Amino acid sequence: MNNTNNNNNRIDVVDLSNPSMPVLMASIAVAPFGGLINSVAGNGTIAAGIESMDKVSDGKVVIFNTADHTVIKK
Repeated sequence: MNNTNNNNNRIDVVDLSNPSMPVLMASIAVAPFGGLINSVAGNGTIAAGIESMDKVSDGKVVIFNTADHTVIKK
């Protein structure tokens, strides 16, 4: 599962295989790509909609690899 953590401007990757004991697997910093995260989705990859820093310019979508969290495309 992926969860946005806009307090720290990151995507938290959480293992929910045991829902009563979630485990933080990794955090992906998104500050290098712009502002806060608007949305996140995952199914083989992690896609994050990220705002522009100035709020009036276009934001971007960044696609991350689920295995190592590297950027596939932005």
